[in-house]
Amino acid sequence: MKHDGRIPDGEDARRAAVEVEGFVRAALAEVLGVRLEEISPVELVADAVAKEHLRAATAALAAGECLKAVTEAAIAFELGRFDTPAIGGGAAAEAGRIAERVPGGRA
Repeated sequence: MKHDGRIPDGEDARRAAVEVEGFVRAALAEVLGVRLEEISPVELVADAVAKEHLRAATAALAAGECLKAVTEAAIAFELGRFDTPAIGGGAAAEAGRIAERVPGGRA
């Protein structure tokens, strides 16, 4: 966006933000076939078990279940610390062991 030699003000920034959002929405729909609201950092998580816990945390937060949301997020975080499959049963077993140590965690 050109500014013709003047410093953009707040209204210019708001207009630019609307234009950028429109562009991003159109590009996502055209290139990826998704809506902006469907994009989540959770989708970037490669580990399926950790991703499941992050989705559960998101759902719990939306439902107002804060303890469950924090518990699920903590489990996902712990799983994310492992670059290789956990020894002794894989990520699912590790998730169970982590949950047992978290108050309110699922067994």
